[in-house]
Amino acid sequence: MEFSIHKTDAGLFEIIQSKPVVVGSFADEHMARKVMAYLIEDALAPPASLPQINPAPEPEKVKTSPPQPRVWSDAEVELLIANKPEGTDLVPTETIRAQHLQPASDQAHCSLCDRPFTPTPDNLDICARCRNA
Repeated sequence: MEFSIHKTDAGLFEIIQSKPVVVGSFADEHMARKVMAYLIEDALAPPASLPQINPAPEPEKVKTSPPQPRVWSDAEVELLIANKPEGTDLVPTETIRAQHLQPASDQAHCSLCDRPFTPTPDNLDICARCRNA
């Protein structure tokens, strides 16, 4: 370990600590001296000037509108009612039709906890919290 003093441009004195670091191991002394000479030459060479890199232009921001609520057609509602699994008459057919004919953004109230939720064809009357509980 070696210490040295270095004077800065501001007139301050810095104490520098140098620790030896193994850079490479060579079986041939001649090759080790060649690599060491290259490293010393490279360390003393002035830094190459780097080419100017222009910053990438910012992408244009596209204005997006919020998704429009889906309105179910009469044919889709009839298909939902016709393909409803047997034994799932928890909600009267008219309630199903009324829920699906209004925009999807309208909230329904859960039949168990009375929290508002957006009904889906799989869950018309129970929110996800109650369904997963």
